[in-house]
Amino acid sequence: KESLSYYEKLEKIENQLYYKYQIATIQFNLSRLKECSQTLNEVIKNPDSKTKTIQIDYEDNTVQSVPYQAAAYNILGVLSLQLKEDESAKTYFSNALSVFPEFMLAKNNLDYLLAK
Repeated sequence: KESLSYYEKLEKIENQLYYKYQIATIQFNLSRLKECSQTLNEVIKNPDSKTKTIQIDYEDNTVQSVPYQAAAYNILGVLSLQLKEDESAKTYFSNALSVFPEFMLAKNNLDYLLAK
């Protein structure tokens, strides 16, 4: 919770995508799903979200640079899965892959969903 407050203050001062994205991930981890969804939609609407990237770390110690917009769509997909909204999840994962077709996490999430 303290880190959420910290990032919210930083985002108000500097208004960077990184801070907005971190706020969304913390909201997700705190199960503040409605707020998380709203924050992710703000990330998606930011014109820089298609070109600026965030590092995604994988369990096998690899890292992938992914556009913020694709990463935000992926989290919305995971959020939709948690809410048992499979069609929405499929759309979000597909959107993530349309922004960045090489996005391994979104591809794995979509494959998981389709195998259900």
